Amino acid sequence: MGDRAVGECLLAAASLGEEKVRRRFDALPPEGKRERDVWLAIRQLAGEDIDELEGTRDFLQVSSWIALGDSRYLPYPRWTGVTDEETVVRSQAAAAEELLRLLREELDVGPGVRLR
Repeated sequence: MGDRAVGECLLAAASLGEEKVRRRFDALPPEGKRERDVWLAIRQLAGEDIDELEGTRDFLQVSSWIALGDSRYLPYPRWTGVTDEETVVRSQAAAAEELLRLLREELDVGPGVRLR
């Protein structure tokens, strides 16, 4: 199992592929965009080798996680990546299933064994 395949499955399942990150960032309110800019600048000034896409992906992942636990965000805004759009949900589910298949293959366990 290649790290790249696992990474691609994780990003697809979480709506964090490059195109989705850009669309989700565009949907952020201005204060969210400013917060990402500050967060990215701090990480880069601290010497972290991170580009804008990686920083935006991290920011969206953390911010979405926080928003999903906060009822003030209901219904969830587009920037969280939460959707009921059937094609998106199906592609996320397919990516999650592929990730499980890759993990089972790597761990040499059959479909009847629970992964914990």
